[in-house]
Amino acid sequence: MTTEPEAHAFLTDLTRLAKALDDAVLDSGLPAASGENAGIARSLPKSKSPCSDTLGDMRRDALAYVQQWAGNLSSDLTIRQPDTEHTGPTLTPWVRWLHRHRIDLIARPWWPDAEEELRDKVHRPLADQFTPPDPAEQAKALDGIVTVEVLRERGYKPGTIRQWRNRGILEEQGTQMLSSGETITLYRFTRPPRA
Repeated sequence: MTTEPEAHAFLTDLTRLAKALDDAVLDSGLPAASGENAGIARSLPKSKSPCSDTLGDMRRDALAYVQQWAGNLSSDLTIRQPDTEHTGPTLTPWVRWLHRHRIDLIARPWWPDAEEELRDKVHRPLADQFTPPDPAEQAKALDGIVTVEVLRERGYKPGTIRQWRNRGILEEQGTQMLSSGETITLYRFTRPPRA
């Protein structure tokens, strides 16, 4: 049985993730502001989704699950669902609505099913997408021997990696053959990089 503090913590974190997703979908539809055409979308030969399809699909799927359980609660308690006439298909108002009604929500006999689905189908994918990496884990990955691929996965740009090699911050430590037959170059840090 979920307690109110547990439901509060879960739905608070889900609200944070929903806001991050809504913001990311909104931001992905905006053109980059640079150069003389700042703020003007480039013309493309064919139509394109105004935002990242991956983020849009993620929001659509999450919204379907959240709206289903909000609809169940609304029906059981005969209360109004969130008014989203002016917000469009955003996830945040729906999650906030569930958060606001969490005591009634966890009292429903179907709450265990709802909680499991919200954790597995909504929270987990959003957390994977929007939870920043642990700085301790990042530092650990940069200790010892690294590859250019690991550095790129950690968000370092190719130009930065190249500069580190040129300055002697990264020192080549030989190569390693992967099972696919690919050869990768191994490096070690001679001194810690500045962030």
